[in-house]
Amino acid sequence: MTAAKPFNPWVSLRTQQPVASFSWCPMKDLLALTYETNYVEVLRLPEWTSICTLARDSQVAVNAVSWKQDGRSLAIGFADGRVEVCDVEAGTLIAKFTGPTDGIKLMDWVSTDVYGSQKQRIVTFGGLDEKYLPPLPSSEGQLRKQSSTINITDRPGSPEVAPGQLDIIASSDGTGWIQLSVAGRLPAGQTDLSAMGEKRFNNPEISQLWFTSNPSNLCAQVIDQSDNALKTLYLVHFEPRLLGTHRTLLYSVTTHLAQVETLVAYLEGGVEAIERENKIISETTSKEITAFDRVLEEHNIDTDFGSELLQLLLVGVPSTILEPYLTQRLNQGSALRSWHKSVEASMLNIGRVACTKVIPAIERLLLHLDELKGLGQWGIRHGTPVVNVDAILKCIEHVRSLALFVESHQLETLTNLQNFVEFSKWLAESCRAVEADPESPYEFDVDAADVRKVMAYVRRTFLPNDYWTREELAAVNANAGWDMSDLAPIKHYSGLLTRTDAGNDEQSVVMRSCVRLYSYPSGSRGAPAHKLDVTSMTTWQRFHDNYIAFRIEHDFNPDDEYAYPILCVTRQDCGSSQRAAPSDTPLELACVQLCTDEGVRLDHVAGQHFLDDDQLIVMHEHESADGVRTGMLSSFRYPDFPYASISPNIKSSDQYSGLINLFLRDVNHENVPSVNACHTTVLEAPFMELAVNCKKGTVALLDESRRKVAVLEQ
Repeated sequence: MTAAKPFNPWVSLRTQQPVASFSWCPMKDLLALTYETNYVEVLRLPEWTSICTLARDSQVAVNAVSWKQDGRSLAIGFADGRVEVCDVEAGTLIAKFTGPTDGIKLMDWVSTDVYGSQKQRIVTFGGLDEKYLPPLPSSEGQLRKQSSTINITDRPGSPEVAPGQLDIIASSDGTGWIQLSVAGRLPAGQTDLSAMGEKRFNNPEISQLWFTSNPSNLCAQVIDQSDNALKTLYLVHFEPRLLGTHRTLLYSVTTHLAQVETLVAYLEGGVEAIERENKIISETTSKEITAFDRVLEEHNIDTDFGSELLQLLLVGVPSTILEPYLTQRLNQGSALRSWHKSVEASMLNIGRVACTKVIPAIERLLLHLDELKGLGQWGIRHGTPVVNVDAILKCIEHVRSLALFVESHQLETLTNLQNFVEFSKWLAESCRAVEADPESPYEFDVDAADVRKVMAYVRRTFLPNDYWTREELAAVNANAGWDMSDLAPIKHYSGLLTRTDAGNDEQSVVMRSCVRLYSYPSGSRGAPAHKLDVTSMTTWQRFHDNYIAFRIEHDFNPDDEYAYPILCVTRQDCGSSQRAAPSDTPLELACVQLCTDEGVRLDHVAGQHFLDDDQLIVMHEHESADGVRTGMLSSFRYPDFPYASISPNIKSSDQYSGLINLFLRDVNHENVPSVNACHTTVLEAPFMELAVNCKKGTVALLDESRRKVAVLEQ
């Protein structure tokens, strides 16, 4: 049990753009700000350092964000139904998928471990031993800083079990439609409350969506309005069947997809490295051509470098234009040594990158794609298609064409290197012969270089393709037109995956229980606050008890003009039995009136959030008799609230038959227990929204102008 302490100001920030919402990273001092101008900025506290800006170019509103538990990834939901999963540190897109067509309004992200015996564990490489890809060279010639080595196998956590994480993102458009995705890569089921056969709901509105500690238990707060203008607040538990029956299959597919993503990114780096070396070769050669062109400008002669070299090869005597270039630049200026060193190093690097990095990565990528093809064929046989086998086969064809391209380019570069070495020797001998005695006839040592290879290099490098041989033209045409964009379908998974619930008569997401919590007439003073906050927290220190807090304004007496604010907290064991339906699990309910640490009742509550397994934080304000408003933040020990057991299956013919309605039916506001805060902190001004970092114990507040974020700590 943690000791509740008052909150103290930590840091604050004034933004240029109004903030629509904010969200804490679960594990780090990172705060994601969603601006009303439709982009997300991730800031590191306490310096407010900008880590990355996401969705900056989007013309569509950002409606929701959700963090992965490790704080490395952020899911962003847009008003057009797109969900993008981004790497926070790199500021790059990891994956994307299309959610509900009416737009994303709610999201939650949960990670669960998948275990299996060593004999049954997923083998990512067809049984091969662990393999590592070496680091790629950067443009500065150093190792890439992102990762010195890339592990492309699953490493088991212990000799007995092999854990892996399955990331599930739940998204909803707020109108009853819920869709699940495995980390934005794989659809994992969907449901629509308004289309259920039981016709339990008329006009459902999902206002909150969250997972408990058990990912097979998805919870939602649903507000439904009936034909007689009666609104009802429900607590609904869903079971994603695919996560229970096909979790290993989903984990296997997503594991291979993650490896494919890593390998494609690695291949992009390898191809970029090859292109950089080709650029160095081209720029170095162009530098020599430019130096020769300057000689031409001095003599005003119409010729070119390739023609002059060809004449030297055929005649054996340099022209009056080529001779000063050979003597003044290549020999006396030592440019030939620099040229030789640069081109030779780049050609050798191309061979190394292709042979030791790109080709092994292609081989591993083909193994992963082959495993995905096998999983797709298995899914078709067992009625659970996950992978589009035809799309995988096309991807395999693309990767094989990349392998042919790289191997051909490697061989071509090796041939060019051999030719260039002979060309360099030939130029060096030409310079020596010219400078030996300028007055005597030009004498060239015919054994100094292989003239046939020299001719091939001159022809391929300095002369138009009219001079090329048929074999040289065929080699160039074979490698033309291929680039990394051919791997885009693999990287973005377009067409690779099919609906996971296709071919199944059974729903992929089913309702396990539906508890009617509270009913109230729409538009009356008995209605809940406009922003009905439902906050869940799984407290594993308390035997997987799942607490849910929400506020209502209850009308105890129809003749009374005042509706009393009541905080309701439900407690239910959602983790002791994975398969037990929540409707069969005892539910405990506490209804209390909140007061400050001085016993003053809280009348204007703006929001509440669990801070840890002991504290509930409530943001409220007090208005004095002369109209001065004061913002406050109070902490309460919610496990000590007076809970009473209630059966979720209670039956009643009364239209106001919610559990809370029945619980409060025989009491008045004087009988509702009052709970004093452990501490009440007076704020500098009223605030309208709060977000809590449970791991760090900090609270972020957004003021009414939406341009100031204040962070407090205990």
